[in-house]
Amino acid sequence: MVPSSSSSGTDITHARRMLRRIPSGVARYLIWLVAHLSATVIVTASLALIDPLEVPSWWPILRKLPAFIRPPMTVAELPFVFALVFIGTAFTSATLQTVAKVWPRPANIPPLSAADIDQLTPKERMDAINSTHASRIQALSTFGVMLGVAFTVGGLIYTAGTLEATQQGQITDRYTKAVEQLGSQARDVRLGAIYALERIARDSERDHETVLAVLAAYAREHGDEKGYSKASKDVVAALTVIGRNPPEKWTIGWLDLSEVQAPSVRLTGLDLQFVDLVSANLSRTTLTDGNFRNARLIRANLSAANLSDSVGDAYVVKPIGNRPASFVQADLQGADLERAMCAGVDFSGADMRSINAKNSGMYSSNLSGADLRKANMSGASLGDADMRDSMLSYADFHGAKMQGADFRGAQIDNIDLRGADLRKAKGLPSIDQIKKLGGKVDEDTKF
Repeated sequence: MVPSSSSSGTDITHARRMLRRIPSGVARYLIWLVAHLSATVIVTASLALIDPLEVPSWWPILRKLPAFIRPPMTVAELPFVFALVFIGTAFTSATLQTVAKVWPRPANIPPLSAADIDQLTPKERMDAINSTHASRIQALSTFGVMLGVAFTVGGLIYTAGTLEATQQGQITDRYTKAVEQLGSQARDVRLGAIYALERIARDSERDHETVLAVLAAYAREHGDEKGYSKASKDVVAALTVIGRNPPEKWTIGWLDLSEVQAPSVRLTGLDLQFVDLVSANLSRTTLTDGNFRNARLIRANLSAANLSDSVGDAYVVKPIGNRPASFVQADLQGADLERAMCAGVDFSGADMRSINAKNSGMYSSNLSGADLRKANMSGASLGDADMRDSMLSYADFHGAKMQGADFRGAQIDNIDLRGADLRKAKGLPSIDQIKKLGGKVDEDTKF
């Protein structure tokens, strides 16, 4: 059935209006607002849900953001992040719109004139009307999808916050139970509590240092007070957990292990940088492959300790196993290293004033830049040791074996070299100059 001329004219007028109709300012604003809110919610949720431990090292952008934007974020920080991200998306949108306006575009197609519309067949007119309706429906559908995405992401944020609160509650319960078990009379229960605390330290970054502080206090309080017997297994376990779970950033004395008693045990691979070990008893303890950089070991007892997993006598000591420990820039003032096995150990820049390293094995050790003033190194094995730029004033090297040692740039006034073996040593002045500097040599000194 062909439409009448009157209805045809009405359809033409209606089609003309709908083809020329553009969205109102309010509609455009609402679409813009919903689009930006959706993008903001998605970006904020992504930042809030990212695990900082899983951020790839090659992604520097996230690491350079302000502290309150970097994950993990607290609930109080989310509004600020949301506002900042919204401003960023609005600025990006405005920039893109400006670029689009100035970007070269094809010539605009002029709208249909009345004459053009009159030439349309009834079917073409209906197609035009349907197309206009379809465009409106598509716009509304897009609007609804964007709202749905926004609500979905908002639900995810709420769920994530609820999950985080639940997890923190569980961690608190686990922490409380583990601390209670540390006071148990049964050693197995105490060991289980120590390893449970280690799991908490790894699961919860905010509780990491607190857990290590608890374990450090446990090690200090439960060590052998006399210091003669072997340290207990639970104290060894506590120190091992501390040493293999270092913090991301260190501060001097960040952990208190002063006066800890851990003699005659094996504590390999410990990372105890910047730790306070003042007056600690580590005598006869194996500390190979450890890192004690900038640690404070003032008056620490390291007598007969094995720092290099080495064998031999006091004359020649050769490393055979794990890497030697590192004591770079460590504070070892007054420490006891008598008979300690230190072959290949790095003491560069360390403060070793007044230490007792009598009969110690320091073959091939690095003592460059170390402060050894008034140190007792008598009988020590220092063959091929690097002692460049070290301070050796008033140090006692009586009977020390220092074949091939490097003394270039070292401060050697008032040094005691009686009976020392200095064959092939580098950087030493002549005997007369050593004496002029207050040094001591005798007929047993070998140059």
